[in-house]
Amino acid sequence: SADCGFNVEITARRIDVDRFGQKVTHYALWTNMLTLIQVRSYIAQIRFTDEGVAAAKLSIACIAMQALMDAYDSFMHLSIMSSSRQYMFCTFAFISLLKFMLFALLEVRYLLTIWRSRNREIFAQGWDEVRRHLSRLYAYFYGALLGGLLVIFSLLDYFHIIAVVFQAYWLPQIFHDIRAGSKAPLAPKYVVGIAASRCLALLYLWGCPDGIFNGDLYPQLPNAPNVGICVAAVMLQGAQLAI
Repeated sequence: SADCGFNVEITARRIDVDRFGQKVTHYALWTNMLTLIQVRSYIAQIRFTDEGVAAAKLSIACIAMQALMDAYDSFMHLSIMSSSRQYMFCTFAFISLLKFMLFALLEVRYLLTIWRSRNREIFAQGWDEVRRHLSRLYAYFYGALLGGLLVIFSLLDYFHIIAVVFQAYWLPQIFHDIRAGSKAPLAPKYVVGIAASRCLALLYLWGCPDGIFNGDLYPQLPNAPNVGICVAAVMLQGAQLAI
């Protein structure tokens, strides 16, 4: 404006909505396939440890860390779904629902199975004692869930570092095996399926140069794409599996 003495320049960038919609569909198929692999892996592991003694050798922290990861994943897709409104609403809703089913129906129930197999003597003391200990377990778990959400949203600029740290979910099991002096009964299908699917999910987010989280319609991931993050995740997974 000549009267006000300043100029405003607006730069617009064209987005091919049809092509972007195809990318979102491919992302949904990829993510849901990885989630179904995780579901199948957990079912194989649950069948592998049908006996209570076998489940007692597993680390609660290892399963809890994976459960928290999937809960955060479900919540993140739910947030994207609410922000995108009509565009691809059902696509992200299904991703979030599938992740929540993995979290609630398999991982949390498996946590309770491990806890029950480790604390059989509590059940002999009556249901009041069982409820007291279960309440404490739920308080710790959901407290960690809420606290983790607050940490993630407070440190969104370091989300890539948080994602790599979450790839260390085998470490609690490794430390538990060392302390107990025994090898945990992990089904080979479970180890391979979980390790591969969780690592591939991260590789898409920070390794794909043409992903959907590029700032066009959905938020830009911090430091994405980044080869260093992908290499760190793969090396961390490989080191844990080698141990």
